Amino acid sequence: MGRIKVLPPSLANLIAAGEVIERPAAVVKELIENALDAQATRIEVEVEKGGKELIRVKDDGIGILPEDLSLAIQRHTTSKISGPEDLFYLRTLGFRGEALASMAAVSKLRLASRAQEQPWGREILVEGGKIKAEREVGLPVGTVVEVRDLFFNTPARRKFLKKEATELGHIYETVVRLSLAYPERAFYLKSRQRYMLRLTPVKGLDERIGQIYGIEVARALRQIKLEKDGIKIEGFIAPLTYSRPSARDMFFYVNRRWVRSALLNQAVYKALSDLWPKGRYPLLVLFLELPLSEVDVNVHPTKQEVRFKKGYMVQEAIETAVRQGLGERWKEVIKGFEEDVPLELQIASSDSKVSSFKPQAKEEDKQEPIGVTIPLETKESTLFYKTKPETNWRVLGQLWQTYILCETDETLIIIDQHAAHERLNYEKLKRLYEHSSKGQELLTPILLELGAVEAGILKDILPELERIGFALESFGETAFLIRQVPTLFMDKDVRGILEKVLTDLRILEKAPNLTDMAGALLKSMACHLSIRAHDALTKAEMEHLLQELHHLNILHCPHGRPFYKVFKKEEIAKFFHRH
Repeated sequence: MGRIKVLPPSLANLIAAGEVIERPAAVVKELIENALDAQATRIEVEVEKGGKELIRVKDDGIGILPEDLSLAIQRHTTSKISGPEDLFYLRTLGFRGEALASMAAVSKLRLASRAQEQPWGREILVEGGKIKAEREVGLPVGTVVEVRDLFFNTPARRKFLKKEATELGHIYETVVRLSLAYPERAFYLKSRQRYMLRLTPVKGLDERIGQIYGIEVARALRQIKLEKDGIKIEGFIAPLTYSRPSARDMFFYVNRRWVRSALLNQAVYKALSDLWPKGRYPLLVLFLELPLSEVDVNVHPTKQEVRFKKGYMVQEAIETAVRQGLGERWKEVIKGFEEDVPLELQIASSDSKVSSFKPQAKEEDKQEPIGVTIPLETKESTLFYKTKPETNWRVLGQLWQTYILCETDETLIIIDQHAAHERLNYEKLKRLYEHSSKGQELLTPILLELGAVEAGILKDILPELERIGFALESFGETAFLIRQVPTLFMDKDVRGILEKVLTDLRILEKAPNLTDMAGALLKSMACHLSIRAHDALTKAEMEHLLQELHHLNILHCPHGRPFYKVFKKEEIAKFFHRH
């Protein structure tokens, strides 16, 4: 008997499902794409438990004929292609004929649809790929697909799903991606009986961006438009003021299909390399239109990756388009952005003086560098010592504006300024948290506008924020007013710090749930409150930092990195053969 055998259909279906349905967001993507191909103008998505328990997608498209309903859940069945040539001239989002079959194989699926010319709809119930029931039902023209208990028959795959907030975040991003491509259609996303997205039809892409990211962002958008070598590029980019710490909000569409492409990412990075600070990424929505024969969408089962026949031409066109969209005026924007970034330093001291912390400038530089004035004495200033300690160390200076060098009679000490300051701020934040401290009320509240996922995270951690001295109140579905902040945050970019903290918490996947993330919250806040590498410090500032460290018995940052290294005098002498 031979070794090669034909797999049974049930097992083949499970393998195919693993290629197409990676997580709940993949189900949402496939169902929305089907709805868009069916000319739907209104698409409603509802999920429970991050899509693990339920995904329901309802549309008002042309519907499925009754005789086609049972065929739709079989593999390799589609109405979108009929011959080999269609694969290279695709004008629809879905085409493989595997999505519904894959969902049906790994879930309990309900598919109900009514075609335009039919007086009644029809419904089928499928479990593990097998039809359990089929009947006529009354419903409006369109289609409803319910996917329950995803991966119920493949527990190993279900086990690898992330926590609810993470899966919900992926679903949110999926709906956003597709809604940006179709601003003339309505999209709704609901979870836990509340709407995360309510996107009504709008006239243009800039209005859709405003619906998702806020009116302020929409008003600041710069248009990108170029037609070159048969490649048409259109889109928008937000100014540096609205830049991101990650590339998550860079969206690329090829012939109106969202794609993930390292080539396109690199083209944008190259265009911005001499304009934007390193580590900042744009909010960018870019549409490429090129002949269907010039792009291959069959690279990946989920159609999220493409291959260009002339990739170098596409890359050059994007670089040119982005640079033209930015224009010369951006030199002023960049200059202003750099000046607005405060030196994030707050060091407690027993002195009651006020110190002005400013980056060091060269003697020949006539203009005074921009800094911020920060009081050295705060309510937390006695956290580590009450009187100035007697020490025998001497500050020598800064190394690469990242490390503090100091000496004693017998040692040379190198201190990582960010890690050390981060540890101090973490201990102060812990003290505030443990004592449920009251913050300082702001004369003018700060408006904090967030994405739906970040807003959900913020609502979950409000009790923790209140314990360290914040007072926030809802101002709409995804906006908040900051009315009170901890003393540590006075004279800080509070909005910017909270946005960064929420980004950190969003990508954190190890905590079992958001309400148990107090430690992660405090660590993230300490990080973003602290001085950074490449911040220039004066000798007085370095001495203040070392005074606080003197009575700290912890010798590593909150993330576990050591923040100092000691070299003994005899060790150095031995290296230079001075014994």
